[in-house]
Amino acid sequence: MTAGMLCLLAADLAGLRGLGPVAATGVLIALAAMLPALPGMLACAGRWLLAAVAAHPRPGQRTRCHRTSSLGHRR
Repeated sequence: MTAGMLCLLAADLAGLRGLGPVAATGVLIALAAMLPALPGMLACAGRWLLAAVAAHPRPGQRTRCHRTSSLGHRR
């Protein structure tokens, strides 16, 4: 992504040429901020964040797809 933004340095328009390094720097700053933050957020949220609500419907609750309506129910 950063390399693609730096390709804007070859643009003919001055506005696009100036946007390339700024956008590339923004992508790198966002990456540097998320690399340490994401594992910590996932550790705090745990399975609650990653669990699918539709995979465990409440008894009597309808699901969007008839194929998933029996998931989580014992026979």
